[in-house]
Amino acid sequence: MDLAIRQPTNPISHLVAPTPDIDIARGVSHDLCNVLCWMNGYLSELKEHCEQDGLPLIEEIVRASSEIEQLTKQLHQVGRA
Repeated sequence: MDLAIRQPTNPISHLVAPTPDIDIARGVSHDLCNVLCWMNGYLSELKEHCEQDGLPLIEEIVRASSEIEQLTKQLHQVGRA
């Protein structure tokens, strides 16, 4: 049985208490991820039932969703600090 004490991968993260800004970043990124999952699911359904002339509009929304996803990932990284 291995009883060695494992060191955390980022020892500084345990020394610094989360600030309200970090807590807000975590909460907002989590909530945005939830909305993006919901939105992307409905966009996939819409693509399947949409006429050809509506597809460019849906693709534009998908591109905007991808941009929001990238911003959310950046916000999540701030929340991990």
